[in-house]
Amino acid sequence: MTVPIAEQIKEAERELAMRRSAYPKWIEAGRLKQPDADRQIANQEAIIRTLTWLRTNEADIRAGLKLLADVRAGKVS
Repeated sequence: MTVPIAEQIKEAERELAMRRSAYPKWIEAGRLKQPDADRQIANQEAIIRTLTWLRTNEADIRAGLKLLADVRAGKVS
């Protein structure tokens, strides 16, 4: 199943919002340690930044991959 990048970003943002909402309660209840929560939130933020960068640069990435395929196929030198 292919998931469009915009949908992936939306889901990652939803997950980040859930973590920001739930983690303080989990920390208070002893289910999660603050350093772990901080790391997991930072990881989710990084995922969103990466996906956003990919979406912004998608046309250039696709063009570069096409050029690479053409070079490998001997169509371009």
